[in-house]
Amino acid sequence: MWTDILKEESNTTWIGRVKKMTLFEHTMQILTSIGMYEENMIEELVLDAYKTEHITEILKTGNKNILAWIEKVKKLELRGYAIQILPKLRIHKENVIKELVLCARKAEHITEILKTENKSTLVWIEKMKKLELCGHAIQLLSRLRIPEENKMKELVLNAYNPEHIIEILELENKTIWIGKIRKLRLFYYAIQILPKLGIHGENVMEELYLNACFPEYIYGILEEKDKSIWIGRVWRINLEGHANEIKDKLDFTEIKPDGKEEIVSS
Repeated sequence: MWTDILKEESNTTWIGRVKKMTLFEHTMQILTSIGMYEENMIEELVLDAYKTEHITEILKTGNKNILAWIEKVKKLELRGYAIQILPKLRIHKENVIKELVLCARKAEHITEILKTENKSTLVWIEKMKKLELCGHAIQLLSRLRIPEENKMKELVLNAYNPEHIIEILELENKTIWIGKIRKLRLFYYAIQILPKLGIHGENVMEELYLNACFPEYIYGILEEKDKSIWIGRVWRINLEGHANEIKDKLDFTEIKPDGKEEIVSS
C-alpha cells in the first residue's frame, strides 16, 4: 500500500511514494477521493470488482482525473468488473503501462472490450511487454492482431475451466500469432491452446512452462501427432505434473543461453 499520505484538502487525500495499491470491491471507491502528484509513479495497481456497482463512481465523467493517473502505473491488474475500466483509459504513445493482467471470472467481464468502438483498446493490449490473461479473458487472444515483429517478454495464460478456451479450440492451428516471445507460461486448460499459437520462426525462447496438475488439462494435446507443435529454440522447458506426458508432441531444440551449443533436440 502507500507509504506516505501527504495532506488532505477539499475532501481530497493527496498521496505520494506509492509502490503498490490493491483495492477490492467497495474499497475501490476510495479512488474518487485520492489525488496523485504529477511526479509520482505507481509501480503496481490491482483493482478487483465483483459487482458493477463497485466501479460506477470511477466511470463517471467527472472522475476522468482518476483514469488519467491510472494510466501512469507500470503494472495494471484488473479483475472481475474492474476490467471494464480499460476502454475508458486514454491510449497514447507515452503510456507507461508495460505489464497488464486481466482476470475475468465471467464472460460478461470482457464484453466492453469486445465492442467495435473499443478496438483501440485491443490494439493497445497487443503492445504489452508482459501480458497475463486469466479465465474468460483468454478469449481476447483470438481478437488480438499482434505485430509480425513483436517482441513480448512474457505471456501467461491461466484457464481453470474448460469453458475459458472453447472459442479458441475451434480455430485452426497456428492462427493466433504471438510473434517473438521470451517466456511462455500456460496453466491448466490453457495448455490445450498451445497448437493454436503461432511463434516466430527466428524466435529464441528463454522458457516454456506448462503446468498440468490433473490429466484432463492435456487431453486435447494427446491427440496431436509427435513433434507437431512447433516451439523452436528454447533455453529451458519446464513441464510440471501431467504436462511431461506431452513432451513428444513438442518440436523444439534446447540450447544454452549463448545460442551456440545445442544440448538436446526433442
